[in-house]
Amino acid sequence: MAVFGAASAAQAQTSAALPTGDVYAIRNAIDAWLTSCSERNLDRCMSMYSDDVVGVFQGAPDYDYDTLKAGLALSYEKDGIDDVWSNELEEISGSGDMAVVRSNRTLTQTPKGGGRTATLKLRTTEILRRGDDGAWTIARFVMYPN
Repeated sequence: MAVFGAASAAQAQTSAALPTGDVYAIRNAIDAWLTSCSERNLDRCMSMYSDDVVGVFQGAPDYDYDTLKAGLALSYEKDGIDDVWSNELEEISGSGDMAVVRSNRTLTQTPKGGGRTATLKLRTTEILRRGDDGAWTIARFVMYPN
């Protein structure tokens, strides 16, 4: 189950150029996406990324869609671990069919049989694009340890 910083999300900076409905659609898409990631649902998790996504993680080569999917699939194969993603939105801004999202994310992994919990804290900046179907997807992202 994913846990989200609702109070923080409500306080995230927004741009007047991006209609309130778009801001809520983006927040809802991110919440649903992180729930999918917490549930290790690869197809639903990948549906948040555009086919031409480019991702940058500090110290690693750029990720494209296939590389990202392969990496997630490999990490999801680890049995016996509960994943919980949490999110603190800092900013949602943009115009038209483009948006920028800045967040602090935390992945908490707990062994199902007990043991030491691992926590990974990340800073993210994402560029989202609205598709012809109205859905917001991540087109570009930069992520680094916080």
